[in-house]
Amino acid sequence: MAREEVGMHIIRESAGKETISGQVPDLLGLRMISCGETYSKGGEILADEKEGSRVCFVVSGGGMIHNAGASHEVREEMAFWMPSRNNNIYQADREKPWQYVWMQLDGSACDTLLRAVGFLRDNPVIQLDATLVSIVRRMIGELREGCDDPDTDLLEQQMRSTGRVLQMLALMRERIGPNSEKGFVESDPDNDTVEKREKKGMAYVRQAEKYICEHYAEPLRMDELAKELGISQYYLSHIFRQYRNASLLKFLTQVRIEDSKRMLEETDLAISEVARNCGYPNMLNFSKVFRKAVGCSPSTYRKMKIEKGNLNGHQ
Repeated sequence: MAREEVGMHIIRESAGKETISGQVPDLLGLRMISCGETYSKGGEILADEKEGSRVCFVVSGGGMIHNAGASHEVREEMAFWMPSRNNNIYQADREKPWQYVWMQLDGSACDTLLRAVGFLRDNPVIQLDATLVSIVRRMIGELREGCDDPDTDLLEQQMRSTGRVLQMLALMRERIGPNSEKGFVESDPDNDTVEKREKKGMAYVRQAEKYICEHYAEPLRMDELAKELGISQYYLSHIFRQYRNASLLKFLTQVRIEDSKRMLEETDLAISEVARNCGYPNMLNFSKVFRKAVGCSPSTYRKMKIEKGNLNGHQ
């Protein structure tokens, strides 16, 4: 995909071809035409004359959007929708110009899906949060990488990108709630929405930890854990890293290794049985993980603990 720059506005289009939408019929009801990330200069004004609707997620800074004869202020951690054929104009703030990631979409189901997550034509701005903006930014980055492969079949590329966009919209609806059709409500300084979201995120983290501690001996899968909690795996992974500064897999490994150490110290179970009891049916894999976490093999660890116990017993 080649890059066209207008000031600091990066637009990604197909290299030496028509855009994806020009090649692939509207089979899925939603098509991603292009996507990218924009870093604006202070006060920069851009007119949107591209095909399709643009959805933008503000990472930092702010600005104003003008469409359908109305103006809307947009700030950090907000998303806005610029419908097609609406004479859309973007104006970055002079002091703190915005940085945002965006997707250009079209298709027979496009408007319906965007309304389902809270965008309205007369009020095309919705409030998000730092976690959701961070997730969306990463997902759009992955979309850009996926569009860079010149050897990928265009229909396959469109199917993959549409799936990722739908995943993104579902995540937005999950985070914003089923009443998002009511649209954006101006933030109230007395409203503790951010605090409530943080508490909700932390509650999910604690539930995940509790579930892992109760089921670590089983062959756990993170997608099944997320399903058990009623949230997406992408969201669960992100908030766990945010609040615990570690991955779910790392936490699961810590729980398993700590219990294996206890069994090695307190029981006469064979090492293969210890491995199975703490969630590692393959003893070689268990030994490898144990050595990496503890610094020695399970048999060496048990021997050291026995020797230390004997030494203490003779004092």
